[in-house]
Amino acid sequence: MLLTLNLGLALHLIWGENGVLDYQEHKAIRNDLQQRFQRLREENLDLSRRIRLLKTNKDYQELIVRQELHYTGENEILYILKPGKNPVKNSE
Repeated sequence: MLLTLNLGLALHLIWGENGVLDYQEHKAIRNDLQQRFQRLREENLDLSRRIRLLKTNKDYQELIVRQELHYTGENEILYILKPGKNPVKNSE
């Protein structure tokens, strides 16, 4: 009878609710969430830095306007090439 009870407890310890297998699954989920949290924290810090630069740095503002809105300065020409198109053809 004690052997059966011990076997039942061992099975419950491994496969039961809150057993070893459940623990390992929860641990993997926790590790994944920690990694996602760290990535979001880094992204948040980067966005905060960019916001601060946009509010205070005229050179950075100009860079973003040029990149995002394709603005040009005085006496500049902007060429926009379509991806996958080669403007120079070989005559071979």
